[in-house]
Amino acid sequence: MQEEFDKIPKLLIALAVIYFFALGFTGLSLIASAAALGLMHTRARMIAMANLAVAALASLALLIGNLVTTIGTKTAVKKINDLGDDIGLSASAGVKFMAMSWVAFGLMVISVGYWGYQFRLSKRYGHGGFNEKYDPRHSAESYSQPRYRPQSEYGPAY
Repeated sequence: MQEEFDKIPKLLIALAVIYFFALGFTGLSLIASAAALGLMHTRARMIAMANLAVAALASLALLIGNLVTTIGTKTAVKKINDLGDDIGLSASAGVKFMAMSWVAFGLMVISVGYWGYQFRLSKRYGHGGFNEKYDPRHSAESYSQPRYRPQSEYGPAY
C-alpha cells in the first residue's frame, strides 16, 4: 500500500504542470480576446487565427488535465478502498472540482467554436475586417461620369 501512496506526489506534480499550462493558455486567450475587440477591423483573419490557436491549446490542456484527474481519482479511490478494507481505510471521490474543471473545458470549447466561426467569416469576407463583399458594380470607379451635371445659367448643359 505504501508503494501506491509514494506515486501520489509525482502524479500531483505532473497534474499541477498540466493545469498551469491550461491556466496560462486560458489567461492568454482572455487577453487576446480583449485585444481583438479593438483590432478586429484591421487584421481580422490573423487575430481570429491566433485566438483560435490559443483557445484550442487551452482546451487541449484542460482536456488532458481533466481526463487525468477524473480517471486518476476513480482509480485511486478504488485501490484505496480495496487495499484499505483490512485496516478500515476508505475514500470517496469529490465531484465539485471535477464539475468545475469540466465546465471550464466546455466553455473553452465554445470559445474555440466562436473563433473558428470568426476565422471562417474573415476568410469569406476578405483579409481585413468583416465588411460586405466587394461588388464592382457599386464602386466609385464604375461611375465614369459625375452623377449630377453642372447647370449653366441657360439650362442644362447638353
